Amino acid sequence: MKKHFIKSMLLLYLLSTFVLIGCSNTPSGSSYPNALIWSNISYGVSSTEVSKDELGKQLGEIKRKKEPMPTENGDANDTQVGSKLFEIKGINTEEAIAVEKSGKFYKAYKL
Repeated sequence: MKKHFIKSMLLLYLLSTFVLIGCSNTPSGSSYPNALIWSNISYGVSSTEVSKDELGKQLGEIKRKKEPMPTENGDANDTQVGSKLFEIKGINTEEAIAVEKSGKFYKAYKL
């Protein structure tokens, strides 16, 4: 009798788990990269920090937040409107730029 009860509880647990997972609407993770568009180039924002000493001239700022992916110049999907964009000294802007996020600067690479 005890064995039957344990098997029943295990089966109930497994079925409940499958139902809950199958009915979930929440995606397990975004399949879109953190991205922005500037000068008709799509950039992926990385977690690589850029020091203030490495910053060149300011290029502009983010004008619109666009999800799931940016579609035109000044759009970003994970960067706040008003965030500033900069050149990185010694790097062509067609390869990478710096983007301000929460008071820090991060490298954004051409996608």
